[in-house]
Amino acid sequence: MHENAAQGIAEELPEDFDADEAQEASSVDLSAQLSDIRSHNVSVAAREAELQECRDEQVRVQEKIDELKRQLAELSEEELELNQWLIDNPAIDPTPVEAQVAAHDQLKENLGRYRSMQDHADEAQEARELYDALTERIEAIRSTPGELLADVDLPIKGLAWETENGEFLIDGRPLGALSDGEQLRRCGAAHQWAAKGDRH
Repeated sequence: MHENAAQGIAEELPEDFDADEAQEASSVDLSAQLSDIRSHNVSVAAREAELQECRDEQVRVQEKIDELKRQLAELSEEELELNQWLIDNPAIDPTPVEAQVAAHDQLKENLGRYRSMQDHADEAQEARELYDALTERIEAIRSTPGELLADVDLPIKGLAWETENGEFLIDGRPLGALSDGEQLRRCGAAHQWAAKGDRH
């Protein structure tokens, strides 16, 4: 019976079980080993966490790289479009149009001067016409006394009306050219003539 029990226990033990080694093993040593294992496992867990964080950061960086690549592709496409537009639409030299604008401005300025000249010419023509009309009227007024006095018996011998200058002449001389004595004598004759007219 005991043999059977021993046989059963032997079958339950590991094949590499060494009774002598088990007797020599110290519980203190095993506790120290277990402590080292646990410390090591803590370090492993910390390194695993750091590794995962590093991998997560790699993912984030890769996402940023992908986004930058996408933006770079869009900018490259925009660059091609802008470059093609500039090829199809080169800059235009504004000099010819600027010259036309300057010529047009000069033309407008000259037109303004021409209109001003026309206005002055019209005003000058109106002034000439007015001058001619007034001259004609003045000449008519100047000639009127001569026509009225043509048939009048003037009281002073040699007295006549000068139509051109519009003044009386005595013997062909203006009244102001006579001496004081001559003027008094002539005035006396004119007074006597006027007195005779009053008596009639």
